Order: sequence, then C-alpha cells, then structure tokens
Amino acid sequence: MGYCCPRCNGQNVQSFAVAHANGFSTVNTQTRAGLAFHATTQGIQQNVVSQMTAPPLKMEFIPTQGLLRKVGVLLGCYIGVSVVVSQVLGANGPVPQTVTLASLAGLLVWRFRAVSQHNMQEWPLLYERWQKSWVCLQCGEGFLVGV
Repeated sequence: MGYCCPRCNGQNVQSFAVAHANGFSTVNTQTRAGLAFHATTQGIQQNVVSQMTAPPLKMEFIPTQGLLRKVGVLLGCYIGVSVVVSQVLGANGPVPQTVTLASLAGLLVWRFRAVSQHNMQEWPLLYERWQKSWVCLQCGEGFLVGV
C-alpha cells in the first residue's frame, strides 16, 4: 500500500509510529587529549522527525516534571487561603484550617476528574488519529490516511 504526500507528491512517507521509533540512536563517544584528559559521553539521541511524530501523552495525576515547584505552589495556596479564611471568618484555630483543607481537597478532586476525563475520553481519540497519521520525509508534511 503506497501513499503519496498531498503537498509534494513524494512517495518517501512513513507512518508516525515508524518515523517516531526509527528516530532514536545510541551515542557512545570517547574523547582524549593528551595523557591527562579523558571524557566519555553516552546516551540516546532523538532526531527532529521523531520528536515531531511522538504519540500523544496521557495526563499524569501528579506531574513529576517540576514537582518541587508544584509542591511550593500548593503550600503557598494553603497558607494564602488560610490567611484569607481566617480574616473573613474572623476566627483562629480549626475552622480556617478545615475550610482551607476542604478547598484544597476540592481542587484535588477537580484535578483527578480532569485527568480521568482526558485519559478516558480525549486521549483515545488523539491516539487513534496519531495511528492514522503519516509524515513525508521529503517536505516534512504530516497528513492523515484513511479518515
């Protein structure tokens, strides 16, 4: 089954899945300068086409990237809401803390629902579209097949 690029009519096309998988290579180099300097570099390199054709990601309930910043924001929200609630209610002690914790629990429930909705309803459609997507290796155009 041969497909052509709708933009340039090129026949050098690959599905997003194949282009993504083929875009990784292992890097293993050694550098020496005289007797004293020696360096080794190891890792995995990804090309631009592979990055462009990456599959859609599912959302994480607690994103691990920037976790420390998110914990700081959450702590700042807790302190800020505590101060506002204690000023509005004119009370100290367990009442402002209870209202604050209830508010933060509500935010966590909202986040859980948003992540669940994306992962169960939106992500399968995005993934299905990704599976039907192809890329032209001549001009870089992405296009859908069989839609």
